[in-house]
Amino acid sequence: MSLRIGMLSFAHYHANFWSEAFAADPRVSLAGVWDEDASRRQTAAVCFAMRQFDDIDGLLASVDAVAICSETARHRSLIEAAARRGRAVLCEKPLAASMDDAVAIETAVRDRGIRFMQSFPKRLDPASIRIRDLIRSGELGEIRLVRIRHGHSHAREAAFTNGWWTRPELSGGGTLIDEGVHALDFLRWLFGNPQTVQANISFPGTLPSRMPRLPCCDGKMGCWPKWQRVGRSPPATTRWKSTDRRRPCCLPESTSRLATCLARAISGLREKMRLAGKPSTSSLVSSLEVSITPWRRHSSTICLM
Repeated sequence: MSLRIGMLSFAHYHANFWSEAFAADPRVSLAGVWDEDASRRQTAAVCFAMRQFDDIDGLLASVDAVAICSETARHRSLIEAAARRGRAVLCEKPLAASMDDAVAIETAVRDRGIRFMQSFPKRLDPASIRIRDLIRSGELGEIRLVRIRHGHSHAREAAFTNGWWTRPELSGGGTLIDEGVHALDFLRWLFGNPQTVQANISFPGTLPSRMPRLPCCDGKMGCWPKWQRVGRSPPATTRWKSTDRRRPCCLPESTSRLATCLARAISGLREKMRLAGKPSTSSLVSSLEVSITPWRRHSSTICLM
């Protein structure tokens, strides 16, 4: 008997790739699709020859597992609904748009005992597996620095810039949480959890003299260090970094929760700029580096250009 999978939302374009993979696997049957957007639901149902449901409970009663490709802010409600039915879940990254939602998801999954998987495809990439094997074998010696660049060109496309990805209330943030989460997960997969986290952000021009404090991973303010302007580098770029290392960050257990914390820091910076009458970060950011050290004596930098 094949595994019956239901698709919960086609808001994320990855839903098409996932559905193609499910349809090509003889062990799986696409049992149906639910989407609050009727047009997306109908299009997906026709494209992949599956039943459409206008009621999420109806779909959950007809499947063994669900694949969630909704807007990030809607992950929590969909995962909780699936968990109540005891359905296995494959969820698009990042996990949630807020720390409260991330913790609630973790609780629902644990309390209901369902199988849960986040979509982190880099772990399945043969190149990634080879890199991990080389590190574990000791062939590369002691790793002291890892630098990852990850991104795409979709921001140049109108469909992306006009979509929900650019709306923080639906996406939870921006490039860091949506794409940086891949680099964060890859590093955790290679080396485990870090002990401290530091962020360097570069902007053309100048920024307010006071920068926001960062939230701790449990949602409380003040657990992360204050920010300090550390100099200028051409062309007219001000760099900021966290400098107070007296208390390490209270790190989360999951990659997506870590990314959510970092994205919240960027949101705080955006608000500071708004109050100061500066343009939004989306038009000003030239680069962002998140330095995570030490990581079992390794230093890691994620660059989003």
